Amino acid sequence: MSSLEQLSQLTNDLYAKVHAPLDSNHDLREKQMENIEQLLKERALVMEMGLERPKDQKSKQIVREILIKSQAIQEKLAEMSGLIHQEINQFKQKKQMNRKYDLPYDGPTVEGVFFDKRE
Repeated sequence: MSSLEQLSQLTNDLYAKVHAPLDSNHDLREKQMENIEQLLKERALVMEMGLERPKDQKSKQIVREILIKSQAIQEKLAEMSGLIHQEINQFKQKKQMNRKYDLPYDGPTVEGVFFDKRE
């Protein structure tokens, strides 16, 4: 199998994994992310080994498909990254709200504070 065909196969696999819906279960989602990361590493290794220049029309078509799918993969990964950051922020807010509920008198109070107008 040529490196171009191998890259095409890895790109197709990655495209399928990225566009599959993320599981709501944390452990299964983690497994999905690990699979995606593994495919990205394998794909990077194939790209680092070097690719031959496409000579015939079939090879040029494969390269076009790889480029189109790579763009779609990048967009989907950016979207997934945004969702993960959003979930992290929601988790932090939930954690902060739970802490305020558990320790209501922990924060600074506004009462009894003296503000000096002189500088």
